Amino acid sequence: MRPRPNAAYFAAVLLAGGALVFDPGGWQVFGPVKWLVITVGALGGAAAALSDDVELHRPSLIGWAMVVAWAAVTSVVAEDPLSAWLGTPDRRFGFVALSTLAAAFVTGQAVRDRAAAVLLGRAAVVALGGMAVYGVAEALGAAPVALTTTTSRIGSTFGSPAYLGAAACLFVPVAVGTAADPGQPRAWRALAIVAGAGGVGLLAGSGTRAAAVGLGVAGVLLLPRWLPFLRRRPVMGVAAAVALAAAVSFSPLGERVAEPVGGRVAEWRIASRALAADPVTGAGLEGYRIVFPAHVDVGYVRDYGRATITDRAHSGPLDLGVTLGIPGVVAWVAAAAWLALRCSRAIASRDPVLSGMAAGVVAVLAQELFLFPTLEVSAGMWAVAGAVIASASPQPSVPARSKSAAAAAAGLAVVAAVAGLLDVVADHRAAEAVERGDLAAADDALVLRPDSFRYALLAADVAFRRGDLAGALRGVEKAAALSPRDPAVRIARARVVAASGDTASALGVLEGAVEADPNHPELRILLGDVQAQAGRPGEAERSWLAAAHLAPSDPTPHLRLAALYIAAGEVELARESLETARRLDPDHAAIADLEDALRQPAGDDGRKK
Repeated sequence: MRPRPNAAYFAAVLLAGGALVFDPGGWQVFGPVKWLVITVGALGGAAAALSDDVELHRPSLIGWAMVVAWAAVTSVVAEDPLSAWLGTPDRRFGFVALSTLAAAFVTGQAVRDRAAAVLLGRAAVVALGGMAVYGVAEALGAAPVALTTTTSRIGSTFGSPAYLGAAACLFVPVAVGTAADPGQPRAWRALAIVAGAGGVGLLAGSGTRAAAVGLGVAGVLLLPRWLPFLRRRPVMGVAAAVALAAAVSFSPLGERVAEPVGGRVAEWRIASRALAADPVTGAGLEGYRIVFPAHVDVGYVRDYGRATITDRAHSGPLDLGVTLGIPGVVAWVAAAAWLALRCSRAIASRDPVLSGMAAGVVAVLAQELFLFPTLEVSAGMWAVAGAVIASASPQPSVPARSKSAAAAAAGLAVVAAVAGLLDVVADHRAAEAVERGDLAAADDALVLRPDSFRYALLAADVAFRRGDLAGALRGVEKAAALSPRDPAVRIARARVVAASGDTASALGVLEGAVEADPNHPELRILLGDVQAQAGRPGEAERSWLAAAHLAPSDPTPHLRLAALYIAAGEVELARESLETARRLDPDHAAIADLEDALRQPAGDDGRKK
């Protein structure tokens, strides 16, 4: 075997490192350190590929150049330009991320021969094995990082069941291909079998239906390769089928399969409205969270709530559509169709590792129909896709040796390393701020990453919890300077001004917030609070009734209404509101106090004392 190109090692690190690394000392355990490894690995790998004697596939390079160029155009006119370029602090899927995926694709094209493919396959096996070990520990309640969760679904080294499922789609077929490779040492094949089985268990534990579809597609594509083996060993095939059925049936995936899919369809309905409203340039990368309030309807809010900020359309084509317009939909569909065609040819090749990598790429694309692209998984997928394209088809290519381009990529890798390290340090300071209520630590995090409105909101939250409303407002205004229309910023400002006691200013802020997002229950509740403080009980009643309609399972607006009716002497209305609140939350602490107030005798004016 020829010596492996240097870029192949970057591809292996990108694949395994992006999946396995996490930071127990950080606030966002599975965030900054992963982004550091992924961006530096992809850009460093691209620099190495451009320096190595590697040829790049011309048509795909042109396609990527067109997508990146259009993303730059839409970022200029985006709803939130800063986030469109850099990505939000939580998702990081802006222009930089899209360029990182292109760099990962270039890096993967260094995997052109047997030696490099074996390296990438083994990296996937190691990653999947580490993910499986973490997943088992998590299922047993002994995970290295204890996360507060209300679900039995596991997230392993991604901290997210959806991301874990997407990663399993990529890694399991590669592990299967490595296990089927007769040229591999027996130890590696055995490890690949164990890792592959663990990967299926991870998918079942994640309960991710989109990933089940993706891995199912990969299984169908790989079945012809495995049929001769299974015909010779039918008992093994039956045992594997029974084990798979048991794993699915007695896992979160089995529970989720029976759940209705109305929520996903509702999300697509709202995303389609956003796309129709701006079909040319879309809202810009990361802009869906900005325009979502303008398109969400009352029915959606009543059924699914607004407890979290919706920032993704749960479908790859729609997700790029709402952010890049119709060209984004076309780009995703064209790329998926082209990759699926090329991968189908690679699956039929004699190389089982290459076949597994191709099936993994198709699996990720299939599950993206029901999820959305993510930097954490897509970077590895595009590196593997680059390897498949480079290995499976001697199509028109261009020499990659370019000192200037390699130097530019290397320079960007250094910038990414510095920014990523600062982000990791800032994330540690943020963790200290959360644990100790340390406002100075929160301010330090913002100094280290002044582009992150997330750290500004953290400083505002720490100050708010300490009763420092002026400090909280300063933090909110810093966040607003970075992303003035972000829903999290809007809600944070509403909470602070509602508690300030300055009813005149608070009324203006809350009325503007409700006008911008009329179907948000919390904003309606806060507006009612301020209206009541301003001596406008009729307006407060209407705000709380609207909140109660939007959030039928929340007792808060009913408790507010009960207090209002008690003060007004409306005993029957007060009792009805209290009964509703008790039905929704029998143990709510405010119910007893309101009942005591309701039992007090009325004053001379008929009002409760």
